Amino acid sequence: MKMKQLLLLVVFTFVLLSCNDKKLTEVVEVPLPAAEEKMTIGVPDDVKAEEGAFEMVKLPYSYEALAPHIDALTMEMHYSKHYLTYTNNLNKVVAGTEMENTTIEDILKKLDVSNADLRNNAGGYYNHCLFWECIAQSRWTT
Repeated sequence: MKMKQLLLLVVFTFVLLSCNDKKLTEVVEVPLPAAEEKMTIGVPDDVKAEEGAFEMVKLPYSYEALAPHIDALTMEMHYSKHYLTYTNNLNKVVAGTEMENTTIEDILKKLDVSNADLRNNAGGYYNHCLFWECIAQSRWTT
């Protein structure tokens, strides 16, 4: 009986040690999207914010204009998703308040930091406006 246990222990130890020496690599094949599944990049002129006190800066260049520094998909996502959302949410937050007739700079100067909705959306709106304007004046898009 002891011999069986000893043999089992030796085999178990051998298996354990031999498994640690092997470097296993798993290959996973990811199929490429079919032509109809490929993403298409839109154009900035198609992006429209809901009506409100604040409007989106119109881009004077295409999403692809900054490649290879910034890819078109990143530009499209920031303009048509992030910036659009900040603009629409900011307009909702200021609707019906005295801030509707205030510049974004004055809103940020007088900001109550405990108002998270206003702080987040006004900041996101302003930062994106500043970014688009700076890039429009840069040598990257010429």
